[in-house]
Amino acid sequence: MNILKERSRGSRQGVFQRFGVGSDHRIGHLLRMLNVIHSEAAFVVMDKPTGLLTVPGRGPDKQDCLYHRVLKCFPDALVVHRLDMDTSGLILFARSPEVQRNLSLQFEKREISKTYIAIVEGVMEENVGKIDFPLRKDMEQRLPPKHLVDCVRGKKAVTKWKVLERGAGTTRVALFP
Repeated sequence: MNILKERSRGSRQGVFQRFGVGSDHRIGHLLRMLNVIHSEAAFVVMDKPTGLLTVPGRGPDKQDCLYHRVLKCFPDALVVHRLDMDTSGLILFARSPEVQRNLSLQFEKREISKTYIAIVEGVMEENVGKIDFPLRKDMEQRLPPKHLVDCVRGKKAVTKWKVLERGAGTTRVALFP
């Protein structure tokens, strides 16, 4: 396997590793589209672009996903967590069942923290806050899946937020679920 690392300061898009795999150009093309942030014996961290599923969905048209692409380069990769198709960000893949169990448990116990960055319409006045509403899936709205506030059957959902930047009619916030 031939590994080429390229780094560019100040640009998240410029930090990637490209993998070429012999003469199979089809696989090489898939792997060139992977953005490997970090890899080691226990796990690999990938940058998932928006518009790509983390894992395959139902149906033949939903089989292209980050997991299938990662398997071409890291055949021992196992899914630890997911991001929605329309969400970009870092995805952690374990490289053994033991590491997968350990990391999944850490996510479940919230020992691994997640931070989401969003740009919202409007200029938020407060600098910090908390969203605390019980949520449940809207079973009538499946694609894309939606959630509803439901004080009777909803599951506790708390997200803290902090303003990072205010712009002309928008606010950039960090969200901490």
